[in-house]
Amino acid sequence: MGKETAAKYFDERFNIPDISTDLLPFFHSCDAFFFRKILTEKKLKPSECTIFKNEELLYLFYGKPAYRSSNNASSGLHSLLPISFILRTDSIDKIKRIAPFDTGAFNLGLFKEYLHPGMELKNFFLTPRKESIAKTVDYFFANNEHYYLGRPKQDIKFDALDFEVESYYNLIKGVGQSKVDDRKASIEIQSESEIELTKDSVEAIIMPDNFITSEFIQDIVFDQLQAEVITYESYGIPSDNYYSEILSLTKEYLIKKDYLHART
Repeated sequence: MGKETAAKYFDERFNIPDISTDLLPFFHSCDAFFFRKILTEKKLKPSECTIFKNEELLYLFYGKPAYRSSNNASSGLHSLLPISFILRTDSIDKIKRIAPFDTGAFNLGLFKEYLHPGMELKNFFLTPRKESIAKTVDYFFANNEHYYLGRPKQDIKFDALDFEVESYYNLIKGVGQSKVDDRKASIEIQSESEIELTKDSVEAIIMPDNFITSEFIQDIVFDQLQAEVITYESYGIPSDNYYSEILSLTKEYLIKKDYLHART
């Protein structure tokens, strides 16, 4: 029994009668320096991963522009400003792994307060298909609106021995943990395949407002990709300080496109 339980995907530990959640877009976030390179190649490409050794992975997040810069966070350089690609879900075909949280934050030990010391990252991987994302949102949050706002259900039912479900539920309910932030409830998607940036794969791009005057941006983003552009004002402050504004702008976009409902 122990071996059988340990081999389960995380989403196999809970059941719901019907999956009602429609999928939100996927997001890929980076800083402006890498954004320029991505636009030049017109591809999102896997890169060497420091967490999963000897693997090249492309990281995406479900429904949120989850991003934290680890590079010179106190600088106000334009090259460090955050960018997010909003991607149509049907442009992502091959999924390597899905986790219900940011695996980088897990690897840094930011969630350990909520975990048994014997729990490993692999205990929380979802079945690597898109349906498992909708199932997880339904089970823990009820809908996309509550997922986006980080508001889990008041109560869920699970087997007394499904300790991973208990730990994750306590993690997403936890408050007052500034180091944890929304990474605890941002569903992460990993792929080994590159994504061609085209007008069919890119819905929108979030970027600083002063970037849109660039001829390069005008050519690639507006003319070739024909992507909607969502801008935020840049003030020369550290890159992480823009995140709350980007979340608000993203919410407005998702409501406008009828992915989310305005009742949130």
